[in-house]
Amino acid sequence: MSEAKEKAKKEAARIDMKQHANKLIQGFEKLNESDAKRAIWELLQNAVDVSENCEIIISITDKSLIFQHNGKPFTTTTLNSLIKQVSSKSFQNNDDEVGQYGTGFITTHSFGKKILLSGSLKKEKDYVCFDDFEIDRTAKDSDELIEKLIIQQEKAFDLIDINDAKEEPSKFTTFKYLATTNLEKENIEKVIDELNLALPYVMSLNDKLIKVTVIDKNKKETIFQKNREYFENTIKITPILINSIEQRIYSISDTENKLTVILPLENPNKAISFDPKLAKLFLYYPLIGTENFGFNFIVHSKLFAPTEPRDGIHLKSNNDQTQEKEANNKDILDLAFDIISNFIKEQCNEIDNIHLLSKINFNTNIPNNSILSVYFKELKEKWVNNFKSYPIVETNEEKKCPKDTFFFSEELLKDDAYFNSIYTIVNLFWKNKIPQKHIVKEWTKYITEWEDTTLNFIDITSIAKEIEKSKTLSFYEETKEDLKNFYTYLNKYNHTEIFNQYKILPNIKNDFCQQSQLKSCLYIDDVLIDIANVIIPDISKKFLAKDFKFELNLDSYERKDFVKDINAKIAENYKSENNFPLASETLSAMIKYCSIFPDTSKGIRADLLSIINDFFGLKQPIINIRNLSDDGSNWWLTALKCLLRNFIYELNKKNNEWIKSNFNFLTKLSESGAYTYSDFKDIISTFKIFPNQQFDLCTGTNLKIDNNISEKLKDLYDEIFKNNSDTPKYPIRNFLIHNDFKDFLPHKEEKTSESLGQEIESLLKIQDNTNINQSPYIKQILEIIKLISDNPEWKKYFPIIESKKASIMLDRISDSETKEDLFSIIGLKPDKISLLGKLSKKDNFEKIIELGTQLLEEEEYKKNDFLFKKTIGTHIEKLVREEIKVDLKTFEVKVQEEQGGQDITIKYKGEIIYYIEVKSRWDSRNSITMSSLQMERAVENQTKYSLCCVDMTNYKVGTEERYKVSDINEIFDRISILSNIGSKIEPILKGILSVKDKENEISISGDYRGVIPQTIIKEGKNLDSFIKMLIKKFL
Repeated sequence: MSEAKEKAKKEAARIDMKQHANKLIQGFEKLNESDAKRAIWELLQNAVDVSENCEIIISITDKSLIFQHNGKPFTTTTLNSLIKQVSSKSFQNNDDEVGQYGTGFITTHSFGKKILLSGSLKKEKDYVCFDDFEIDRTAKDSDELIEKLIIQQEKAFDLIDINDAKEEPSKFTTFKYLATTNLEKENIEKVIDELNLALPYVMSLNDKLIKVTVIDKNKKETIFQKNREYFENTIKITPILINSIEQRIYSISDTENKLTVILPLENPNKAISFDPKLAKLFLYYPLIGTENFGFNFIVHSKLFAPTEPRDGIHLKSNNDQTQEKEANNKDILDLAFDIISNFIKEQCNEIDNIHLLSKINFNTNIPNNSILSVYFKELKEKWVNNFKSYPIVETNEEKKCPKDTFFFSEELLKDDAYFNSIYTIVNLFWKNKIPQKHIVKEWTKYITEWEDTTLNFIDITSIAKEIEKSKTLSFYEETKEDLKNFYTYLNKYNHTEIFNQYKILPNIKNDFCQQSQLKSCLYIDDVLIDIANVIIPDISKKFLAKDFKFELNLDSYERKDFVKDINAKIAENYKSENNFPLASETLSAMIKYCSIFPDTSKGIRADLLSIINDFFGLKQPIINIRNLSDDGSNWWLTALKCLLRNFIYELNKKNNEWIKSNFNFLTKLSESGAYTYSDFKDIISTFKIFPNQQFDLCTGTNLKIDNNISEKLKDLYDEIFKNNSDTPKYPIRNFLIHNDFKDFLPHKEEKTSESLGQEIESLLKIQDNTNINQSPYIKQILEIIKLISDNPEWKKYFPIIESKKASIMLDRISDSETKEDLFSIIGLKPDKISLLGKLSKKDNFEKIIELGTQLLEEEEYKKNDFLFKKTIGTHIEKLVREEIKVDLKTFEVKVQEEQGGQDITIKYKGEIIYYIEVKSRWDSRNSITMSSLQMERAVENQTKYSLCCVDMTNYKVGTEERYKVSDINEIFDRISILSNIGSKIEPILKGILSVKDKENEISISGDYRGVIPQTIIKEGKNLDSFIKMLIKKFL
């Protein structure tokens, strides 16, 4: 060949290689992180393309990545295509060619630009094996790379001339990428993660990919091996063994349209979330860049038309060249939507964590691509409108549709430390309408991404509204700490304005209020709050509950404010007597209030509190609190005066016997200085607090000082003025202060013996009375004369009576009406006169005489009663004997001296044949009565028991013979005998006995008596009739 021809051929070769060199250099310059991730999948794709049962081994070292596959060997065409970096698909009949080394293969240079090939080159009938055939892409510029490409192509041709041919090709074809830069080494390092992430799904989609072995730089081997796939209903399950541990890939395929949806399932009943780094669109291999496509599924279709970088698919643009591809891709996505929707609709109740299938987040705001943004917005609306009607929200009770569920606003989810408490509070109001706690945040994220304004969100405002409706902290008895945590959260994240918009802050009464209605009571002790709760509850309602501070900006309420308000309320409420007595709760609160001392307790306040505590049976201890008053004033005085008034009010409700028995209270009150304390002057001068000599409480103005008046004179005064209505001065002790309190009387007006005597003499009118014996006060006049005789001091008290005592006594003895009686008395022996004198001094003198006379009559009656009854019995016996005229030696009538239920028994032949109870009636005011024993005996012996009633009410009244009856004829007509008394009593007695002495019931106990009215007694027979009835018992 001529030199010119050779030169021309070389020049042509350089021109041919120049386009390939430029393409490579341009490709290298465009390589990025996505290309590095795509690179390993380009190698897998080339390997699977040339193998029916593809096995791959991938090894990495610190400086290299070794990729081996068991596919077809190289041909001169494919090897030459690899060198030139052109796809063998551009050649005809390329189905048998090894690899497609087009634009996509350039990405594998992310691992290194120097590649060592090992494998086989197919000749016509045999194979040439080679090792470490170098493909070097490293070059400073295009010219250098052209030279390297030409040399590499010549070396490939030289392989054909190797005579060491083999009948079988090498088992593996090996690509060894040598990394020379740090970036290339980093890209190799990332291969392991990329394979672990996506390889199981790639193997499930590529039927020919059977086994992949991955060996890391530490020689750790991971084997991915696919087992035989199978179906459960419409779901295909592809088992992938990863070092013998099975991972199942669940998918649904539409073979007609070449579409497969890989489901995010751990098992048929449990959903998972795909790794966010995992691509969501596959064209047998992941389309790197679709990791955030918008759902938690993997959609594969061999009909996808990918973009040139294989980072997505054509969907919407203004490019006429891609319109058909876009329409095709959208149809595939619509079909995927149908498959996914049907699956969720059918399986949502069977799958746990179903919410993980609910991610719909297509990017609706793509910069500089409004057309695609609109498409994704429409696509999202389509998906959301379906999904929100499926029961895919797991609540605490059942699965609900998103449209019927309330989701947490993002403003509630800023801090995990508070989330449990916030959930607890929300659950109080929305219960089974919210997602389960562990999926709340995911649902909030999903629903926010759905961008559907018709769905329900719970935010801070909606919670505040519900809390306000509950009105009281008591509603949160078991969740109080959660409520506090929620409020802390609001404060921490600057949502405190809500406290002024809604009544959700509790006061110390547990009622909810707005922040503006509350004050801080930081320095108000609990005991002060307890006092305010009773005396002025409206104030305590303004105090924020102490454990709900949260660093809120509140007006402070100090102790001096407390004292001012308490005292004002006491002064307002208790200025009228109508407000007393104090309720027990108010009383205790005021005592507690007044028991506050800065240190030790002493002085009139302490003494008065001790008295009041004792009076009401209380034991309020002293409370030590300082600084209740800035100026050191008696802040307690208003309350103490109220307590004193209440004490006086309660004392005045007691009778004088109680005052007398408990006089120590008044004594202690006087010893405390209360009667002379200047601040109590208005109370002491107007209230009944001074005891008189009758132990009644009076105002001081109504009392006088007793100037040693004798008690006898006071008694005499009362006796005289007792019945004198014109001079209401009785009793005198009512108007005399108790001697122990005379020093406390505001005025010093006195009563003396002389002044009392003068009043008595003025009433008696001794000077004007001409007949002293006619005076109604003659008894008292005579007593005064005697007192003057016994004690000359009395002459001073009664000077008029002293001057006229002789004439008075002479008139008394000369009185015609009493003269005879007086002389009868004078004629008695001295001891009897003395006895009469003593009796006459008794106030109940007449009653003593009356009762004595009655007692003598009763003694006389009892002494003659037996004889009375014996007379009746003897008469009965006599008549019976005369009538039957037989020998009745065995007949006996006996009168009983002791009670046995009857007075007389009649025996015949030793057997009692009849009982008679004799009752005499001496007082017309009373009827006859029978004892319980007599009534029982009458009922038991109804046919042989009679009640003999004798009416003696008007028999010889006032004579000595009244109780002496010796002749039966004298009382014959007064006798009435009831022989049927037993039958009349029986119904009553049965009723009494049925309730007598019953335990645990209301019953009759002890003795009881039956009253026989006169109407019944009048029904009785006379004595003759009774005798006739009795005689029949002997015949």
